Amino acid sequence: ALKASLRAFDRAARLDPGDFRPALGTARIRMARKDFRSALEAFDAAEELAKGGDASVLAGRAECRFALGEPERGVKDYDQAIPIEESRLQDLRRAQAAPFEVSASQERLALDYAGRGRLKEFLVWLASALADYRQACQLGREEACRKAEALTPRQEPSKPRKVRPKEQPKPEKKAPPRKKKPRKAESAPGERIYVH
Repeated sequence: ALKASLRAFDRAARLDPGDFRPALGTARIRMARKDFRSALEAFDAAEELAKGGDASVLAGRAECRFALGEPERGVKDYDQAIPIEESRLQDLRRAQAAPFEVSASQERLALDYAGRGRLKEFLVWLASALADYRQACQLGREEACRKAEALTPRQEPSKPRKVRPKEQPKPEKKAPPRKKKPRKAESAPGERIYVH
């Protein structure tokens, strides 16, 4: 099925050599086959035809670069893709486009934020990854909400401090009264003792 799809995209590219979509389709199939080098070439060709104006090409290339071990370059692709998709979403909302179009654009934007967050998390750019996950979460991406929660720094619950009252002078304690011990009579040896 994938080979037939590749042939169809090849035919479409020959019919309309200025359309970037056949190259994008080819790139996605190659990604699915884990042929990342040739997928990157197809993404580059699609990006050149789209003249940098299609967010899905840039986002796909970002994922391809991540798979090839180039996450920083992938982040740069997402940095270009996100403003394009944000602009598209705003345009759709202003034009009061059909709800499914607005929803689809919002979902793509959420996926772009979540994808960039994942790459940044991989690079241990945690504060920036957290910001991207939060954006994706606000756009309705549940998985991004969980990731944002996991990356949110935990503060130890503050234990109530025990407030010591001001020390007041302690009252002087009187010594308890001594019990009177019976007096022992002092006597010389052999002397008789009389007790009254």
